[in-house]
Amino acid sequence: MKLIKVINFFIGSFIIYLLAFAFRCEAESKQEKAPIKVGAILHLTGDLAAQGAAFREGIELAAEIANKRGGLAGRRLEVIYEDTNFNTSNAHRAAKKLIEQDKIAAAIISTFHETKTAGPLFERAGIPLICLWDSSPEMDEMGDYIFSIGTWLPSTGQATAEFAFKKLGTRRAAVISTNREWSLQVGADFSENFKNLGGETVYKDAFNPGESDFRSLFLRIKQQRPDVLYAPVDDNIAAFFKQLRQAQLNVPIIQSDSLNQEWLNNLGTVLEGVYQSQSIEPETQQAKEMAAQYRSRYGKDPTQVLFLAWGYDALNLIVRAGELQGSVSRELKDGLYRIEGYPGAIGPITINSKGSHRLGVSIFRIEGGEFVKVEG
Repeated sequence: MKLIKVINFFIGSFIIYLLAFAFRCEAESKQEKAPIKVGAILHLTGDLAAQGAAFREGIELAAEIANKRGGLAGRRLEVIYEDTNFNTSNAHRAAKKLIEQDKIAAAIISTFHETKTAGPLFERAGIPLICLWDSSPEMDEMGDYIFSIGTWLPSTGQATAEFAFKKLGTRRAAVISTNREWSLQVGADFSENFKNLGGETVYKDAFNPGESDFRSLFLRIKQQRPDVLYAPVDDNIAAFFKQLRQAQLNVPIIQSDSLNQEWLNNLGTVLEGVYQSQSIEPETQQAKEMAAQYRSRYGKDPTQVLFLAWGYDALNLIVRAGELQGSVSRELKDGLYRIEGYPGAIGPITINSKGSHRLGVSIFRIEGGEFVKVEG
């Protein structure tokens, strides 16, 4: 009888062990199959909503294709979108939510402006963050987890200043910025480069986001008699340019980045003759394939190809980093630093030791409702 009890005890213990092992395996299996979450902090509303929408479509397109191919490490990619309305406080809140609640493995963000407040949170959390539109010396120094694949900010100020001085022959510049990091930085870069070439900034000012009456501003500019206006504004764009035309300043106007085809369609002749610096839209084989995939998914031609490509490439870089190194945040960070010559839609992408891939700029002139390349 005692022997039977001992045998029954061991049999019972073994069954309990098997059940526990089975439950553990099931839990681990579920964990392995759980999606890998990627955050996307984008300006989906406001003056730059069209670019934000293109970022999102590019990310969605790349995620859909990646998931059809098995996702990352056999797990589906799930992208969680947060809208900033191009507001740094919103970007900070979105970053905090994605890190603490959603437990993301990596993130994508629209601009340098939003990265200024969100970036430190991702750096402290050890989660890689890829900035789309900009790359800059300041972002290069934000930490090992901050990456960028956009327009190199110093090239914007340099290219616009050289164009104003050498091609337009101007010597007296007025510089107007929005009171935001990106706009202030490129405005300062323009002034410095223009001065180094032999020009002079005769008037410099900035307006706060939300301001809508620029008449006194333009009056002050006219009083200083500039022969060129550099205005890298990114807020209340319609009111700014309409009132600028009404002020009859009658000097060349140079903008940077913020105008797109939607603005050209909506504002018509108001923007005729305005120059804009921007990274050139890609014409790579990968961009053509992306455009074909876009038409198949959305049933229309893409109109914001560069911004679509930035979003598309960023998600694909995360996937590639996972293939190279592994799917947890630290491994994704290490994998991104191994990216070299990746065939992106924007062109071959190499992440340098500072975490950035730097795009230069060209100068375009708005003619007949279209961007016409004139320099670069």
